[in-house]
Amino acid sequence: MPMEAEAADPETVDADVEISFPAWAPVTPQPSSRAALLALVDGVRRLDARLVADVGGQLVHAALASVASGSVTISDGVATFDPPTVVRVLAVGSGESADTSLAVRDDLIYEAMSWPGEGPDAPLRAALERMRRIETKAARDAAKRGALVLADGPIEADAEGTVVGYVKRIERLYVPTSAMSILARMKRGQRSPLFLLKAIRSPRYGWFLRLADPLPGESPLSGVARLEVLASRGKDSAVKIADTLTSTLPPLAPSRARDPRSPQNLMPIGALETYLRRLLGDQAWIRRLIRARMALAEQESLGTRTNS
Repeated sequence: MPMEAEAADPETVDADVEISFPAWAPVTPQPSSRAALLALVDGVRRLDARLVADVGGQLVHAALASVASGSVTISDGVATFDPPTVVRVLAVGSGESADTSLAVRDDLIYEAMSWPGEGPDAPLRAALERMRRIETKAARDAAKRGALVLADGPIEADAEGTVVGYVKRIERLYVPTSAMSILARMKRGQRSPLFLLKAIRSPRYGWFLRLADPLPGESPLSGVARLEVLASRGKDSAVKIADTLTSTLPPLAPSRARDPRSPQNLMPIGALETYLRRLLGDQAWIRRLIRARMALAEQESLGTRTNS
């Protein structure tokens, strides 16, 4: 996957925390560094229906969405799905709020939530935020079980336990652009030295990991992911975690033929996504139920106006 290189801000990035930057070179951990108990957390979301309403002359966008999150735990080479969470959301934009949740059926209830943004995509961002919240809970639950947790996306500032942020799509390099050649030299199962991100939200240690070697014609940085942990864990702990995941994750990367999002979309994550999507239910069937519920609500509204 190509990476967008951006010049680093020397006031916010320290590339000398593990190895002085001029001496940076790919790091190969010991094979014995693999995780004994690893949990991978991810979530899925789906748009079930778009809605619009006239509120005091203003067009307000809303959406019915289904979201799910969970984790898959690997111990002694055996992967097990942990108890998931499935939530249905009635997301209303423009800062408006629904009076109540929407019960399409007794077992299909959409929780009402508001989002300040306007436009047709604002409710989708609300659904994404809801998914992130249940992902955070899944990560905390897995950490409480003593697992090393790999959570989708940048590390949360309030992450608890041994949680690692896993950034599949890298849009910023952070370290000086001269590190590009060093990252390009990394082989499968190697990582970069650690660097410190002195972010306002929370300082964190980060590193790059090579999951798979690039194929002919691919970018030399294809197959590289970025990982990060909160700096409050301490540098020595961060180095140990980096070594552990550098040994553990590459064998979990699928082939390009198996998953077009390979190698960043690790096999356990792909299996978890498939499992969670099944839990969302059949989309066509749910949409038929929603249309029937909306038609019934319209009939009831017409009947009320007629009687009055």
